[in-house]
Amino acid sequence: MIRDVLDHLEWYVGLDAKMGALVDFLDRGAVYEQAVGSYTDGILRYRIEEYTTDETGEETTAEGSELQILLEGEELFSLRRGEEVALVTTNTVSMFLYLKGGEVYRHKQSTDGSRYVKKVIFFL
Repeated sequence: MIRDVLDHLEWYVGLDAKMGALVDFLDRGAVYEQAVGSYTDGILRYRIEEYTTDETGEETTAEGSELQILLEGEELFSLRRGEEVALVTTNTVSMFLYLKGGEVYRHKQSTDGSRYVKKVIFFL
């Protein structure tokens, strides 16, 4: 997993063949105005989600490589390795997470009440 600020996304173009197209797509800014749903733009496939965080969150496994960007809000994120929690962090607007297939994580979580989140997940 990689966690960094969105301004540094270009540094990671070599991680995946689709990353260059992803950087160009984000520069156009269209994703920030799109409604909840699944989309395809050229070689990019992505989903925009909106939800309210809670204390328990949701655990899921990345099916393949994915890049998550918070468009609005803030959430607690954790990465699990086996039975141990390997990382706990707060994700905010202007940050991204790059996850590899098979990584187990918990998201949609907060410790201080519910928060509105809008997120885009690119499936690479």
